Parts: sequence; C-alpha cells; structure tokens
Amino acid sequence: PHSEAIRIAFAIAHATLAQIVLSLAFAIALFTSPSVLKEHGTRDAGQGLGLVHPVWRLHRLSAVALLLVVLLFCQLLLGAVMRHTGAGLIIPDFPTSFGKLFPTFGNLPFDPNNPERMTYGEFAFKVAIHFAHRFNALLIALIIGVLFWQVRRRFVERGLLRRLTAWLLGLVLLQISLGALSIWTQLSVPVTVAHVATGATLLGLSVLAFCQTLIGVGENR
Repeated sequence: PHSEAIRIAFAIAHATLAQIVLSLAFAIALFTSPSVLKEHGTRDAGQGLGLVHPVWRLHRLSAVALLLVVLLFCQLLLGAVMRHTGAGLIIPDFPTSFGKLFPTFGNLPFDPNNPERMTYGEFAFKVAIHFAHRFNALLIALIIGVLFWQVRRRFVERGLLRRLTAWLLGLVLLQISLGALSIWTQLSVPVTVAHVATGATLLGLSVLAFCQTLIGVGENR
C-alpha cells in the first residue's frame, strides 16, 4: 500500500538523520576538545581547526578513513531498510545464504503462498538488501583491518589514532558476531538492540578517526 511505503520512507529517513546527528556530535566533540583547542587555538572557524589536507587532496590514510565512514553510513542505511521492510530474516541462515555462498537470484526459494503475500520481485529485493548488508560488512572489516595496519606502521608511539583504530577493530569483530547471533536467535531483541548500537558507535568512531587524520592532533598522546 501507498501509506506503508510512505511509513517506511519516513522511518528510514529518521534513522539516517539520527546517524548524521551522531556523527556531527562526535566531530564537534573532537574539534572542541582541549587538546585541539590548545594546539590550534580558536582564531577562526576555518583555520582554527588546523585542517592540514584539503578534501580534494587527501593523503592515503585520510582517504581510507573517509572510505570507511562512507561504507559504514551505507551499512547503517542498508540496516534501516532491512529493519523497516522486514528483511532481517529473509535469508534465514548464516554464514551461508540459503545453504550457498551467494544467493542464486534466478532461482530463489520463493514460496508463492507466503503469509506476507510477497511477490517474487519483493522477495528478491529483500534478499538483495539483506545480502548487500552482509557483503558490505565484509568490506568494512577489511577496510578497518587496512586502516589498523597503516596506523600501526606509521605511528610507532601510542596515540589517539592508534587507540581509535584498535577500538574499531574490536568493535567490528563484535558487530559481525552480533549480526550472526541476530540470525541464529531469530532477531532476539537484546541482540538486535546491541547490533544497532554497536553499528552507530562504529560510525561515530570512524568519523573521529577520519577527523583525526585531518587535524593530526593526539598522534603521540
């Protein structure tokens, strides 16, 4: 129904805006922290932040961190679509998809007598969204691994960026475990809530890591 589509659209927009607000809050917390203000001062909003790399000329570390932010935002958007379209259990097994490594979209196990009265197209769309969420999670884990390795190689001394990437690595492993548990427990409420909260935390920390690569503060703290 048209009203249901509008409800889903507003719910997804609400979830997306919430993540944007959270990300901005994390960035503001960093830019107004005593260490940043002490090192760069508050001369003006443009120069006081000490941005050392224009966005169009990002160095490699900042580019990787920015890619992570984008992928995590897309992941949370995919999660919101899954949640509000009822696609959380459309693929009922994990780590396989209908018993295979990849779902065969030309021959999905569709039940035409399903109680939700879904068409094959609707079923295939939900499967695609769900599988995209899983695949993107793998990409995110790989990017975090690359970022963790680059930071460890570049910054020998323990600092804020090293701690952030360590937290990101630990949380992404936890997040993947929670995602698996959400399938195995049939979307248990505590597990699902923890999964959503951990995803939001990952996004916030990735924003912090990206900002940290730009301002270069706290690398040796």
